[in-house]
Amino acid sequence: MGEIGIKQRVSQPKWSEETLSKFINREPLPISYKIIELNTVNPAELGNLRESIARNGGNIDVMVHPYYQTKIGSEIHPQTTEYKKMRDEFIKSSVENERPLIIFEEKGSFNLLSHRINAQKGTLYVITTTSDSPNPFFKDKFKDEKKSSSFKNCWEVILDLFKNLGVYHITVGGRYLLIHQPTNKFQKQVLENFKNVALDKKHGKEIVESGLVFDGCVGVTIGNFLLGGMDVSISPISSPSNSLKSL
Repeated sequence: MGEIGIKQRVSQPKWSEETLSKFINREPLPISYKIIELNTVNPAELGNLRESIARNGGNIDVMVHPYYQTKIGSEIHPQTTEYKKMRDEFIKSSVENERPLIIFEEKGSFNLLSHRINAQKGTLYVITTTSDSPNPFFKDKFKDEKKSSSFKNCWEVILDLFKNLGVYHITVGGRYLLIHQPTNKFQKQVLENFKNVALDKKHGKEIVESGLVFDGCVGVTIGNFLLGGMDVSISPISSPSNSLKSL
């Protein structure tokens, strides 16, 4: 297996500090569904998720920061009306019908999920991440998230969890997915690293053989799943890119 750990290299505009604090400090709303944070969960609580994945043939959906936006007026890649409609309908339906969906959400925005998802029943599974990054957040296990060893290990924990749950194929969507030609030595080296780990994967092979760079939080997540031996495809519920044909 190739080395885990593709770092987030995309600079994204951010909320003003005042506006951000108003959102992060919101209390969660009462909800009719259950939220389970996979970073801290007792494995005994995952029986239903394991059964759901088995019923779905080892396939799961992952949405990375699906609600991410920046300060109004400075958005580089604004959410389209179509993206928001597809996102909201898909997440609500998946939660209520117990389809295997896992949302990657920044730790500071975790409480906002109850404001954003109006499902009437079911279970929402969440992996909390560090700020402005898809890297899974583990407060006690990896205290220095900037160290490469911590960065690498946080993905290995999630990959081990997925494999123990019987996951084989992951469809990844959310924000941001940026697909482009490689522009520097680092990106070209990443593409070389991919070549030996996805050749036996139906969907992963298509991504690798495209010769394109997958950037942004969604792209980095796709890369780490590929390097971890998973088969990966792109969800049409991604923004601003949503397929290899969207260039």
